[in-house]
Amino acid sequence: MNSLHFMLKFIYKIKKKKFDFFLPQKSTFLIFDTYSNTVEKYKGNELFHELIGNYPYSVFDITGSVNVLILLKSILTNFSRIPLTEFYIKTYIESVSPKCVITNVDNNLLFYKIKNLVDYKITTISIQNGLGDKSALKNLKENEGCDYIFTFSDSYSNIFLKYIKNAKCITIGSLKNNIYNKSIFKKEHQITYISNYTPPPKNDINEIIFYDNDSAITWIDFYKDEIYLIQNIAKSCAILNLKLTICGRTFNVNQHEFKFYENLLKDIDWLYIPRKQNSIFSSYDVVFNSNLVVSLDSTLGYESISRGIRTVFFPHRMSFGEKGSNSFGWPSFFPKSGSIWTISKDFENIYTIIKNTLELSELEWVETYKKISKNIIEYDPEMYMLKLIINNFKII
Repeated sequence: MNSLHFMLKFIYKIKKKKFDFFLPQKSTFLIFDTYSNTVEKYKGNELFHELIGNYPYSVFDITGSVNVLILLKSILTNFSRIPLTEFYIKTYIESVSPKCVITNVDNNLLFYKIKNLVDYKITTISIQNGLGDKSALKNLKENEGCDYIFTFSDSYSNIFLKYIKNAKCITIGSLKNNIYNKSIFKKEHQITYISNYTPPPKNDINEIIFYDNDSAITWIDFYKDEIYLIQNIAKSCAILNLKLTICGRTFNVNQHEFKFYENLLKDIDWLYIPRKQNSIFSSYDVVFNSNLVVSLDSTLGYESISRGIRTVFFPHRMSFGEKGSNSFGWPSFFPKSGSIWTISKDFENIYTIIKNTLELSELEWVETYKKISKNIIEYDPEMYMLKLIINNFKII
């Protein structure tokens, strides 16, 4: 009865996925779960191609596709109590026979079960790809884990080690940020705001989008702080006579995001740049090409300051999520307000931080950002330890 239940549940999960009818190729490296659960929906294996190079590797896209032959084999040979999803992962990996499995979806609990599932010694590498608390990892069992976890900062390493005690954590910053190597010599955008927008479900702003501490949070509950912030940023731009650029989060197929900002920014000079579907770095092209970047609580904002771009933060969503996880620089500790950030929603405080940051000399800015960013996110384009571990498998 349990096997039938798991099988029916699995089939329900895969009914909207793509199907592959060929056995996966054997490979030294297997990239696990390449799709990010964000609006971007880019293929993460493009990042790993930059990292691994032309050395052959396979991709296990558990989010977007299903290998029919592996699924059938899993159904016919699963005589254990292992849930079918996990047995499918086990069968797929053993078919590829990789020496090393890598993921950049660091909160996928299934990845941390791999070492306990497969019947041979395997090395697993998890690379952090986003901010936020990692408390979901508390659901891992004691014998589940990972060999190497590459993190944004030492503070994040401590968070991962809290839940995955047998891992070796190494700080490298953001993989995507480290790989981006385009040089920008002329700043085209005066002030750029990094959008956090996602469309309301069913176009209903009162639709519940998640539960926070058992409280139902609607779309408008979650975005009201961003609406208020963008209006204050626009007011600041008008006073300073500066053009505002919105770095879009969505591909803008239906122009939902553009219309959202159009309704808020009626009386100032502004530009909207949506995300490009043919480039995983299009948002970086916008942000790193800006004189000043404004961020609510985005990873891209922290990546920006790690590159020395003048960046200010207004973490106005501190009331959501695990206590402290939406505060500036979490999991490092910072006071509620500082030289380039504030939790205050008062216009005068927001305007002052924007104006003062723009007026800093280059030397003053360098001194400011270096003291702050090193405790939040590293910038390490060499990624020596990560490349060393990967290259060792190429010569085995």
